[in-house]
Amino acid sequence: MRIIFHDVLQRSDAAPALISPALSDVFTVAGGSITLNLDMEREIDSLGIGNTDGTYFEIENHNIKIDFSDNGLYVFSPAINVSSLTIKTDATRIGRLAAGRAVNIPTTVRKEPGFRSTASPSISGGASRPGEGGYTYRAVSLESSNVIGELAMAEIRAGWKWAGRGYPYFICLEQESYKLPFSKLYAAENRQNRMSFDSPSAHFLFNKRWQFMECF
Repeated sequence: MRIIFHDVLQRSDAAPALISPALSDVFTVAGGSITLNLDMEREIDSLGIGNTDGTYFEIENHNIKIDFSDNGLYVFSPAINVSSLTIKTDATRIGRLAAGRAVNIPTTVRKEPGFRSTASPSISGGASRPGEGGYTYRAVSLESSNVIGELAMAEIRAGWKWAGRGYPYFICLEQESYKLPFSKLYAAENRQNRMSFDSPSAHFLFNKRWQFMECF
């Protein structure tokens, strides 16, 4: 998987609605573009995009165009160093936008992906009664063995201020597509505010079981 641990837009002058963890906090795009100023020059190679009616996002002056298909992480190459971003788009609204370094963590799909619902259907007298309210979401469990190194740890530390408060991650699962019916995900990790790792190795390499639940 590839994942943004440190969303550098959290350190920018972006409007609160654009970087809020809840995709329902919608930012209205005016004039077909968004300009963002970062706190300093930073390297980025990906954008996280969630809850938008847009079909494309283009980073001006860098010949980078992203075609949006689902909430999740969009990786581009080569990486660029920017202190400000101007993004052209046909979107009129965006739930959240993120940018940063897409950390590559090879994983295996530990459990089959899940499709879940918080609704509570019931059967009474042989009649099925659909659950009212609630929502549906996707879940997936992944395992990484001796592949979480210094870069990943540095990015986790840099973004911990927000991840520790429950900000979901933008994730790209194209490398796991051999066993998954989706390749993009916006999700929080189980017990995210108490993230821990283990290592049987004497080297700076760690294992982790990731359990992600889709967020909105």
